[in-house]
Amino acid sequence: ACRLAGQWERALELFDELQRRGLEPNVISYNAVISALGEGRQWQKALGLFGEMRSRSRKDNASPQQPLEPDVITYTAVISACGKGEQWETAEEVFAELKKTAKHRPTKVTYNAMISACERCGQWQRALELLDELRSAGFEPDVITYNSLISACEKGNQFTRALELFNELQQRGLAPDIVTYTAMIAACGRSGDCVMAEQVFATMRQRGVRPNVVTYSSMIQAFARCGQWQRALAVFDDLLKESSSGDSSSSGDSSSVEPDQITYSTVISVCEKVGEWGRALQFLDTMKRRGLTPNVITYSTAISACGKAGQWQLAEELFEELRTTAGITPDLVAYNVLLAACERGGRWERALEVFHTLLQQGLTPDALSYAPLIAALEVAGRHDDARAYFREAHAANTFTSNPAGIYRDNGLDVRFLSVPVARTVVRTALEDILDNSYGAYDDAEDFGIVTGRGADTNKEKDGVLRPAIEALFRDHYPLLACNPEERNPGKLLIGAASLRRWVASSSDSS
Repeated sequence: ACRLAGQWERALELFDELQRRGLEPNVISYNAVISALGEGRQWQKALGLFGEMRSRSRKDNASPQQPLEPDVITYTAVISACGKGEQWETAEEVFAELKKTAKHRPTKVTYNAMISACERCGQWQRALELLDELRSAGFEPDVITYNSLISACEKGNQFTRALELFNELQQRGLAPDIVTYTAMIAACGRSGDCVMAEQVFATMRQRGVRPNVVTYSSMIQAFARCGQWQRALAVFDDLLKESSSGDSSSSGDSSSVEPDQITYSTVISVCEKVGEWGRALQFLDTMKRRGLTPNVITYSTAISACGKAGQWQLAEELFEELRTTAGITPDLVAYNVLLAACERGGRWERALEVFHTLLQQGLTPDALSYAPLIAALEVAGRHDDARAYFREAHAANTFTSNPAGIYRDNGLDVRFLSVPVARTVVRTALEDILDNSYGAYDDAEDFGIVTGRGADTNKEKDGVLRPAIEALFRDHYPLLACNPEERNPGKLLIGAASLRRWVASSSDSS
């Protein structure tokens, strides 16, 4: 009963009480407790009990207790516990040990537990290998097997393989359940195929399978990934109508259509991505009125929505609510979105305060921490400060923005940066050239700046980064001739002769 209810603490208490009364737990007792620990995501404790059993099974065991050998149910329960704890490699080790035993061999349930462990950890290739092993062992996959495999392929962005498995399941005469349909909808959404996601959703309803809150959330995410935010919000409205119709199961039930924390966080994220900050705040308020507690992710998304819309005051209020009213410790993401709100609001002094608070809390800033701070300082004309923070970020290797890095031999790659940050990087590089500290700079060659289109560019518009960098040279470095490369308009070149004259001129004036 404790195992079914997920009450692992109570299961352990009963197990300990059994031994205090002088009774020796048997294999069945161990299996029940290990299963309960698995349900409670207590994989370390499950492994501990498994270790006890193995020590009692050894021939050289000096314990006065009777020998006790794990059976296939024990191994399966341990594999399941490790899977739920997202420890697939440990599960693999236990699985390998089981296959080496002389008395036991994996059952279909064991294979399903191992496939599920791989699914939870994003190991879709290994999950498919286990399907072949399952068949080689004389078993046929069931709905549980297919559900884990489809979900594993969805997480691995293997839509075609997920679809093949979905079709194979039905061709073998098996009936997809709510988990199958939900995983397939998620796979469609991840691949950007909203039409098929709708078809799967409609087929599910036609076959009498009622969607639950996870299904609705998958549909919302599918439309959001396709850029159809109005339809995503329409699905959420349908969910609200169904949950208020009086025909929904209690929250937490697998068949429940009551919006949960994840659903609200998803729809708030949709609003954040499309600039609907007002609706994001409405959903946050509705969530709280329904008795659901927003987590740090939900708050961070709402803060980001306000920040992107220039509503920095509201962003500040939400951050304060997160910290005080909700009693949640802000994480790095929360600080980063607040920094971004400060940047958009032109509040460089507040951005500095937030950044220093982040450091005081023992958090390590990343590129998304430095970028808004540097941008705010650059726009405010605090060029020395902006360069100082860029140098700090660059020294810590946290501000590369692309795999190849920003600094190149005789050049820069700023195409993934916003305009203000790119301007700071160019200023810093030129200062380094003056100080002879650039690194691999060779004044016999042209100096190149790869701009591409730039991070601030909308898909429908021409690049904004190159004109911004050209304006920087025109307004602040008029002695430097900066022109597009003939065969590559996304790259600016500063002639070597022009650079040498500029360096000489700067030396003379100093």
